Amino acid sequence: MAEPTLWVAVDGGGSGTRLRARASTGAFIELEGGPSALSRGASSAWGVIEPLIHRAGAALGVSIDWSTTALAIGLAGLNQPEWHRVFKSALPVCHTLVLESDVTTALVGAHQRRAGVLLALGTGSIGAAVNAAREVSLVGGFGFPVGDEASGAWLGLHASRHLQKAFDGRCVPDAFSEALAQALKVTDIEALVARLSAMDANAFARLAPIVLVHSTHPKARELLNWAGREMAEMIEALDPEGRLPLALSGGLGGPLSEWLPERYRARLVDAQGDALDGALALLHDPTLLTPIHKGLS
Repeated sequence: MAEPTLWVAVDGGGSGTRLRARASTGAFIELEGGPSALSRGASSAWGVIEPLIHRAGAALGVSIDWSTTALAIGLAGLNQPEWHRVFKSALPVCHTLVLESDVTTALVGAHQRRAGVLLALGTGSIGAAVNAAREVSLVGGFGFPVGDEASGAWLGLHASRHLQKAFDGRCVPDAFSEALAQALKVTDIEALVARLSAMDANAFARLAPIVLVHSTHPKARELLNWAGREMAEMIEALDPEGRLPLALSGGLGGPLSEWLPERYRARLVDAQGDALDGALALLHDPTLLTPIHKGLS
C-alpha cells in the first residue's frame, strides 16, 4: 500500500476541536473548530471535523483523497462502544484510521511509551491509565450532569447553587454570588430559573473560572477541595498501588493541581506531549495500546 499523502490528528471535546495535519512534503498546519464531543451526536461531530480536514488540505495544497489519508481521531465519548460504532460507520474509508477516546490519545501523548496515569479535566472529566503491558483502563467520564466530577461543568453547576441561595435568602449575597450573577446576566429569581434551565455543560463550565478566582470564599474553597477529593478517587481507582507517574491535562488540569492532596501532587509530572501528539503516535504505531474496543477498531 502506498504511503499516505496526508496525516491528520484530531482532538475533540465539549469545548472545541483541534486538528493537526501534515503533508508528505513535511508542511503542517494546526486548526481549531467548534465542539465535537459525541454527546452531541455522531453526525454533529463529523460535521465539525470534516470541514476542518478539508480546510487543512486546502492550506497545505493537498486535495483530500481518503484512500491516501491517515486519520487519527480522539473524541470525548469514543470510549462508549455504541457511540464508537455509530461514529465509525459515518466515516469514509481511509488509508489508516485510529479512533480512541480523547483521554486515551492524551494519555499516549503525556506518557509516550511509559506507564502512567492521566486525568483530563476540561468541560467534562475522565481518568485513564496505561500499564506496562500497554493496557488502558478508564474511570469516570459518565457525562454531565450525572458524572464528570471535578470538571468545569461540575464546578459551574455546584457554584450556581450559591447564587440560587443568595437570590432566595438562604445565604447573604456576596462578591462570589455577584460575580456568578454577572456572568449569567441575571438580576432576579425568575431570570435565574430561566437561565439555568437552558444551560448545557459548556455554559456551566464557563462559571468554573469564577470559582477559581474566588477560591478564598468558603463555598468556593469547599467546592475546590471537593474537586480535589474526586480527583484523588479517580487516581486511586486507576493506580491503587500508587506507583505510576501522574499527569493532568485539559483547561482545568493546571488550576486544579493545587487542590489535590499532597501525596498525589508529589507524583505529578509534566506531560511529554498532548492529545494530538498521542493521536499521531498511534497512527505510526498502533501497538502502543491494547485496543479497548475489540471487534470495533
